[in-house]
Amino acid sequence: MFTSVLPPFVPNGGGIVDVALLGALFASLGLISLLGYAFALGVTHGRIRRPRLVDGLLRAGGGALVAFGAGLAVESTEPA
Repeated sequence: MFTSVLPPFVPNGGGIVDVALLGALFASLGLISLLGYAFALGVTHGRIRRPRLVDGLLRAGGGALVAFGAGLAVESTEPA
């Protein structure tokens, strides 16, 4: 699956080495971003576990979902 996504980003005449380098770059960037998330969550772990903050986050997320649902409910289905 992953190898079917890479070829459109390889220039014409590029070989398997180019695809492998692009795949390695993509994997490296993914690893760096995941390590960044893990570090950020590790630092904020104590703050996130506070009950008031958890309740606030849950309420905000629920409110956002309700707002999106209401927006979809009133959206017109007629073509523009």
